[in-house]
Amino acid sequence: MHWSSLNMLQVMELSKLEAQYPHIINEGTSQEFLHKVKTISALWAKKNPT
Repeated sequence: MHWSSLNMLQVMELSKLEAQYPHIINEGTSQEFLHKVKTISALWAKKNPT
């Protein structure tokens, strides 16, 4: 999947819902995605605009 930085807040909100309610999606979460989410979260915590 590819995401624009313009809608990352929505992507992250939906990802949080998918993690809380795994039955709402019909596929699993890839390890690569989890790594990317952790990286994005760390950048946001540092107020990095990337």
